[in-house]
Amino acid sequence: MAIESDADILAMFDTADHASAAIYTPQGEAPLAVSVILDRDEAPTLAGAGLQATAWRAMMPVAQVPDRPVRGELLSVGDRDFTIETADTDMAGAIWTMTLRRNP
Repeated sequence: MAIESDADILAMFDTADHASAAIYTPQGEAPLAVSVILDRDEAPTLAGAGLQATAWRAMMPVAQVPDRPVRGELLSVGDRDFTIETADTDMAGAIWTMTLRRNP
């Protein structure tokens, strides 16, 4: 079943289900309250050394943020702060997928 509307997309990002409330801060603009799905991948590095590389990603509805997020903008999810590295939409142009760098 295809997703038909912005309302359908926004329902997927309901914070009562599996999305998280977040604050997106575009450069030179006021912070915006948004919903995101935050994902963290861990991959072993230096086999046998027990080291892990962590990659953070977040998905956010285009309906909440129509303009492409820009590298260097900020995203805060709970007590975690991130800098946006890249942002691309899905094939339907409905969801931003952003790669993130966690701020210390």
